[in-house]
Amino acid sequence: MVDEKIMVEKRNRKLLDMLIKKIESEYRNDVDFIGLTGSCKSGDFDKYSDLDLVIIKSDDSDKWFNMCFINEYDDLDVGYDFYTMDWKYIASKVGSTWAAHIIDVEPVWYASEEVENRWNNLKKKAEENIKQPITKDKIESAEENLDRAKRYFTDLMISDKTEDKKTLLSEMLMELTDVICLLNNTYYTYGIKQRIQEIEKMKCPNNFSELYWNAIKADSDVDIKNYAQEVLKSTSIFFKNMKDSIVKIKLPSADSVRGSYEELVSNYKNKVRRAVENNDIQLAVLASCCIQEYIEEMTEECGMPEFNIGKYLDLDNLSKLSDGFRELEEVYLAEYKKLGIQADRRCIK
Repeated sequence: MVDEKIMVEKRNRKLLDMLIKKIESEYRNDVDFIGLTGSCKSGDFDKYSDLDLVIIKSDDSDKWFNMCFINEYDDLDVGYDFYTMDWKYIASKVGSTWAAHIIDVEPVWYASEEVENRWNNLKKKAEENIKQPITKDKIESAEENLDRAKRYFTDLMISDKTEDKKTLLSEMLMELTDVICLLNNTYYTYGIKQRIQEIEKMKCPNNFSELYWNAIKADSDVDIKNYAQEVLKSTSIFFKNMKDSIVKIKLPSADSVRGSYEELVSNYKNKVRRAVENNDIQLAVLASCCIQEYIEEMTEECGMPEFNIGKYLDLDNLSKLSDGFRELEEVYLAEYKKLGIQADRRCIK
């Protein structure tokens, strides 16, 4: 094993020297920085490992360096892909799950002292970011990952092919582990090779490791669906609890709430009436959906009370929906009263 690692290190040194020589001779004004990252930097490499590099192009250059080849030495067929990225892209890794591409990088070549200072400032920014308390921005980033996981889950549930379900499950698990990583305000050191091992060291949803492995090992369509649902539900609850503890709940104010009751009545009351009077199941279902979206928007944006209109949607007795809507009106009018707002009622013939 020691000899194997020495062989890889020698091979990588030779490749790195070759790359630097090529850049200095052909791309001297186009490349700013080269840094070592990935398994060869962390030490978690073997004979099959490639050489992961961060290569940043100059802001003033329009050239994008790219070198992609397969090394046939010892019949291992190890592939290499060296390419440039711009400063904007690498800066986007600050605060992301891939901050290792900044924080853990070992610089091996700078175009100038100015570039060295720029890199050090970027690294300092990334290091300071993970030392800060988790912010609303990080919560929003985690929510984006969670939303993508839910879309993969939806596609998984309607897929007819087991192989597609497995792929979608894998995509979903990648997003969910990113949610956890972001909520811990940290990043992956070892990429995907040790993802769950790194996640297990973080604050996680209850039984996440067990649920994760159940999902990974699931083979039948039924098991894939069931375990996917369990791990998604667990992570969703974990996210909600974290969000509620960090994002301050908005309190309703007269300025933010005024007009909300009138809008509720204007947009939805007649739809509920028509649905009930005509026993229109479709209208009842769709109107309930729109009403709930409005309630949730007002709760999040203005701090209005939560309310679930779906509890009153009984397709065998649509009159319950009218009862629910009246209760919702009373909830909004009660908030108006607390804030000293009078509902805008007029009598126009």
